[in-house]
Amino acid sequence: MSDARIRKGSQLNISDSITFDGSLKTFNLDDINNTDQKFIVLYMYILPDYRDHGIKVGMTTCKMGEVFWKAIEDRI
Repeated sequence: MSDARIRKGSQLNISDSITFDGSLKTFNLDDINNTDQKFIVLYMYILPDYRDHGIKVGMTTCKMGEVFWKAIEDRI
């Protein structure tokens, strides 16, 4: 099995805003999950060696105190 090379792309959206607990909150990719609960993270990625496979969609859970990017990186 080969190792996956994971990197942040130049067109990466590094933050996203959602309504959380009734107010608009912005989460940055390098922030720590401080929501006092597990947080479901959906992400999209491409496989550079298999571009004809299209865009892949993934899901992971970011634990309390974990960095969002680390949760995604660990899942891929």
